[in-house]
Amino acid sequence: MRQDKPPATRRRSVKEDWISWLPPEKLKMFQTVIHPCETAYTMLSITLNEALTLQAQGNLVRAYLLIVNSQVLLDRMTDHLLALLAGMNAHGRHFGTLSSVAALNPEFYRSETGQRAASWNALLSHVLLNDRSRLFHKLCALTNIVEELAGEYHEAAGRIIEAEVVEPKQSWETVEILHYDLNTCLRESIVVLKSFLCALPERELAALRIEFARPVPKPVRYARPRVLRASS
Repeated sequence: MRQDKPPATRRRSVKEDWISWLPPEKLKMFQTVIHPCETAYTMLSITLNEALTLQAQGNLVRAYLLIVNSQVLLDRMTDHLLALLAGMNAHGRHFGTLSSVAALNPEFYRSETGQRAASWNALLSHVLLNDRSRLFHKLCALTNIVEELAGEYHEAAGRIIEAEVVEPKQSWETVEILHYDLNTCLRESIVVLKSFLCALPERELAALRIEFARPVPKPVRYARPRVLRASS
């Protein structure tokens, strides 16, 4: 007589998590957490794009003013993003939440910083790390990339504003590349969040909400936004 065996449990893929349905409370948390990140990134993107357009047209004073504004918007975006990553990291380590995770792809990054960190994460994920370690290593890798890119953005923007380079074209190209890679980090983080919520027991939602609300100290390597000097 044939007996049916219970199906073997299988961890879902990141793609399956991404297209899956979230219960109302989890969906509300997902939307609440990513909204400030998306809003801040959109404002940064619009401001930087306008600055790049004005710079190409030779309207440097207005372009410089927008670059100053972009540094403030950059900090706003990275503050939200780092809080998102820190919240998942802290909650996962405390409660043992284990979600699906895919290694970073260096081809998705344009900066040397992003490509180097993504390559290292991909190597460790495929060779050395177990399932639990992969999640936390990716969260830490994304955190480090965001911090490094933000610092490099401030440095490049400062060179533009204070004319520390004879030909600032390279610095303008640099801020555009760093902006691109920060967007990549944001997209990666949103995907991780979706998988994290898929794996999260409903009873842990309140605890995760507390973690997301905790302030994250600003990295010491952040440069302060430069300001235009008054003309004499």
